[in-house]
Amino acid sequence: MYRRQFLEYLSATRGYSSLTVEKYALCLRIMKQECRILRHCELHELDTMSVRSLLTSVTQQRQLCAKSSNLYLSVLKSYFDFLVRFGYTQRNTAAAVPQKKTSKLLPQFIPESVMNRVIDNELPMSSLSEARTRLCVLLLYHCGLRASELVNLKLSNIDIQNKRLKVIGKGNKERLLPFGAEVYNCICSYISFRAKKWFGSPLLFVADDGSEFTAQMLRSTIFKVFSKHVEKRLCHPHVLRHTFATHMLNHGASLVAIQVMLGHASLATTQIYTHVSTEHIVSQYNQAFKR
Repeated sequence: MYRRQFLEYLSATRGYSSLTVEKYALCLRIMKQECRILRHCELHELDTMSVRSLLTSVTQQRQLCAKSSNLYLSVLKSYFDFLVRFGYTQRNTAAAVPQKKTSKLLPQFIPESVMNRVIDNELPMSSLSEARTRLCVLLLYHCGLRASELVNLKLSNIDIQNKRLKVIGKGNKERLLPFGAEVYNCICSYISFRAKKWFGSPLLFVADDGSEFTAQMLRSTIFKVFSKHVEKRLCHPHVLRHTFATHMLNHGASLVAIQVMLGHASLATTQIYTHVSTEHIVSQYNQAFKR
């Protein structure tokens, strides 16, 4: 009950991406099924103790890690917030349930030497697909885009003359990103190849046949490019976003500048890259002074 209204609220009012809404919908569906089995009631009828029991059951049944378990709790808290806001229930019974402690993993990134080697030697632009692959890598690495932001880029979002990119991020927040000569040349080449075929799509990235270039296609593209050079766990679009931020910091960019370019709402989210940068410095020092 109220699930459909909640998901519509997330999309229309909160501006959540379709991917996030789908994730919330899946979590709610799983908890709703478990709730009916355990408590023979609906989610909105749960008290705080029942919320705890439900989360414990879902976590054990699906063998969730602490981070994934916290996602279910976060979804439930948001759902109850919605119910209280619109008068469907009187209080958020999930609010008092604490999140599980998680270990803070440092962002993984690809070394700058590897990025330079791949970009300089492995990414030609002699066809539509090659130019698209190169542009995907450059936009993820030079501009720090999220995968969802990249595949949803529109041709109208690109100001080629002023070398600016308008990106629609989380919560439909817009940010304007600069790009340099390397990205400029690649965009021009890709658009030239794209223009030789009739693609009616307003999106910048399209598949070879003009159909949608999906996030899965992007992941496959990045894996194919980097799997010969780094560990498999690093062959992911989001790792290139981490790589962008880490390399920016290593080259003296301020945290505030990186925060703006990444589209982080809080500076605290960006500060994790200072730990990565510190580890890089320690590693470099140990290499220089091995004794």
